[in-house]
Amino acid sequence: MNDATLQKCIDQRTAVADEVLKQPWHFHVCDSCLAIVEREQPVCPHCHAYRFHADLLDVVFAARMILCTPYPRTEAVIPRF
Repeated sequence: MNDATLQKCIDQRTAVADEVLKQPWHFHVCDSCLAIVEREQPVCPHCHAYRFHADLLDVVFAARMILCTPYPRTEAVIPRF
């Protein structure tokens, strides 16, 4: 990953994390891959799991972890609860 691509990923992840941190009640965390998903979605778009953490603290924790990792996706990057 070159510097421009890495910076683009970091900027995108920062924007997503800011959106989640402003309204954490609109999201939940996938129990299988730990991706942050909108509450309207009954199935995770990444791993197709259907169990989620709906606790606001879990959502806020996952959003803050997004800011710490420059990878394009969250799966298997955030430590499990």
